[in-house]
Order: sequence, then C-alpha cells, then structure tokens
Amino acid sequence: MYENNRILTGGWTRGQIRAVLLAAILVMSLVALAVPAAATGEDESATEHTSTADIGPTPAVSAVERGGADAALRSGGLFFQGQTVVLEVPESVTEQRDFQLRRYDRPGDRTASFVREFNVDGQDRYEISTNRLRGDYAVTLGNDQTQVVEFDSDGVATGVVDQADARPFEVAEQSLRVSWGQDRITTGDDDVDLNIRSNRARYNLNVSADGLDFDDLVNVFRHGGASDNPEPHADRNPFAVDGSVYDAYEDEDVLVVRGLRDGSLTADFTQIDAGDYPFRFEVTDTGVSSGAPASEETDPSPAFFDASDIEPMSATVAPGETVSVSATVTNTGETEGTQTVSLRIDDSPVANSTVGLEAGMSTTVDFEVDAPEEPGQYVHSITTDNATVAGSLTVEAPAETPTETPTETPTETPTETPTEETPETPTETPTEDQHGFGAVVAIVAALSAALLLARRQQS
Repeated sequence: MYENNRILTGGWTRGQIRAVLLAAILVMSLVALAVPAAATGEDESATEHTSTADIGPTPAVSAVERGGADAALRSGGLFFQGQTVVLEVPESVTEQRDFQLRRYDRPGDRTASFVREFNVDGQDRYEISTNRLRGDYAVTLGNDQTQVVEFDSDGVATGVVDQADARPFEVAEQSLRVSWGQDRITTGDDDVDLNIRSNRARYNLNVSADGLDFDDLVNVFRHGGASDNPEPHADRNPFAVDGSVYDAYEDEDVLVVRGLRDGSLTADFTQIDAGDYPFRFEVTDTGVSSGAPASEETDPSPAFFDASDIEPMSATVAPGETVSVSATVTNTGETEGTQTVSLRIDDSPVANSTVGLEAGMSTTVDFEVDAPEEPGQYVHSITTDNATVAGSLTVEAPAETPTETPTETPTETPTETPTEETPETPTETPTEDQHGFGAVVAIVAALSAALLLARRQQS
C-alpha cells in the first residue's frame, strides 16, 4: 500500500528510488567497460591472433599424402602394372566407407566384373596394388556398381557420378628394351649410345652392373663424354648424385637415372677396367627390367611376343554360346621364340595355344570357347608372356516372352462354343408342347365328367 507518494515502511518517494537505481546502473556500466579494455592492453597480440583465426577462410583439402605409394589415383589416368596407387575418400564426398574395384567396359559405358572389395582406413585412405591388374577400372560405392567415385589428380575423391559418365583409369603393362648402340665396347670409348625404348612417357631407372660399384656407375653416366647427357626436366639433373639428394642407393651400388623417356643416353667407359659387365636396368616403381651386357659382343634381343587386333572387340552372346576369339601375335624381338598364348575371361585362362615365331614374323591365333553361363559383363583377352589385348563380352539371358503366347489361345476356344449352344434347342421345345397337350386333355375329361353327373341327377 502506498500513501501520499511515500512507502509506508521507509518513507522514500518513488522519485528517490528511481534516482538511486539509475546511479547504480551507471556505476556498473563503467566497471564493465573498464575490464575488457585492461585485458586488451595486456595481450593485444593474442586478441588479434584469435580474431584472425575465427574469420579466416576454411583451409582446402590437401592432396593425399603419397607415403610409400608410387602415384595418386586420377580418374582417366594411366598407370602401369606394379605401381602402388593411393586414393583418399573424405566423408564430405560420401559417408560410404566400403568400396569395390571393378573392371570398366568402355564400349558400353558401364562397370563390369568385380575385382576386389576394400575399406578406407581411419585417414580415409587406401592403397591399390596393381600387380595383377590390366585394363580399365573404376571404384564404386559398395555393392552399387552404378555409382562411380571420381578422383582429382591429387588422388582425393571429388564426387560420385553415374557409371555412364565415369572416367575409368587404365592399368597397362610397361615394356622396356635397353641396348648399347655398338657391338663392341672398349676402355677408350667415351660416347657409347645406350638406346632405351618403352611404352611409358617418363620413368626412373635403377642402374646396376655386376663388377661395378656406385663410383664406377657415376663415372660411366656422369663424367667425361657422358656429362652432356640430355636433361629431361631442363633445369633438373636427371641423374642420381651425392647419395641422398636424388635417391641414389650408393650403399647398394645402384644409380637412379631419373626422368627418362624414349631416346638414348651416352656412357663413358674410359675410367672403367676392361671386362664383361652385365648391366641391369629396372624401372623404379613397376619393377620391369632389361639387361644390356657390355662386352666385346652384344647378343640379339630375346623374342618379344606382341598381341594386337583382337576380334571381336565387343560382342553380345547367350549363356553357354560358343564364342570365336582371335588376335594377331607378332615377334618383335631379334631371335626366334616359342610362347604359350592364352585366352582369358576376366583374367582366368580358359584356353591355351603354343605359338612359335621367328624374329619379325606374325600369326593369327584362334580360340573357340563357351561363354559363361552367368549373365553379366566380362572382359575377354588374349595374352602372351609380354603383352595383352582385350575386348568386352556381354552375356545376356534369352528373352522369356515367346513361351507365354501359345499357352493362352488353344485352351479358351473349344470349351465355350459346344457347351452353351448345343443343348438348348432340343431340350426346351418338346417340354412346352407336352404341358399344353396335357392341359387340353384334362379340361375335356373334366367337362365329360360334369355332363355325365348332370344327366344322372336328372334321371
């Protein structure tokens, strides 16, 4: 209760109370403003650092760390058998953690047979070994082979596309042939050509030779007449020098020649003692190797069976149907050779043929086999010890529509016509005549009986 604008318990007016409250609020506001100002003065740099971190841009996903891998997976890329290829699938692209590696049918723009299933690790990574791969491949989401994961050049997944829009990556078998440019080499030769041929654009070679240590190899490929060797990367020395700088394995007497491509290098033998030195050249990541002995005479290159022109390149057949497959096999080596040529379906051999060819000769190898019983997409290939040529095979189940038509027509026609129409005419007509005739007879009999009774009464 209030009385004459005063509080009964204390005697203060409302105006006095409001003035006290406003003063208290003003003092508290000044204290609150003074506290953050003092903190800012004590650690100004810390405040600026925190603010910058809060408003800065979100860092982009970094390229996959290759670690021990030889290359990062790239959609549409070309890799070589023997390489280890690493990929990364962030959860921002898909929450799926299990995937499948499948063959890819380029003519049909679709994924094909199953190769292997894998899961990414805790860092969203997986390393694909290509030792047994050869052909076109794609990574799919689990069992859904219609959804293909796409990868950028850094090996990191960028999205998921339909199988028809996928860019498969290819795994090929690398070839390598190394030979000296002259039959006889002496300790006075300082510019001997070393001819190198491969189906790969650029690669590194591990070079070793029985009887030569690391220093000898440096003298052969980096000193004297060999010092002007071409540099594939322009401003980058393509040879291993000083051990750790360019990945030279000095302790193992191996010299790493970097960035090679088709062409020739020059070797200087002026600082090497006379003798026979079997050189070995091995591609660093694929393990493909070639020998090149340095002695008074150079042996001709061994037989090399190349495969090409597979027929059919693409075919569609019924389960179990006989399929004829052929390919051209050519011996591109310098000596006669004999090899086993195989027809494979999804890397499983189904037929073999022994082929002997002289140097430079070709032949056509033919096979006839039964198609798989299970419908689906397959890859058929003809392989030699050195090369493979492949095509796509589609097995389709026969259509089921022809079996349904003949069962419906003959069963309906004969049952309807004779049962409904035939018995109606003869059964109904005679029963009506008999009932009418009986009624007339009954009436006549009744009248006769009545007349007879009337006469008897009159008499």
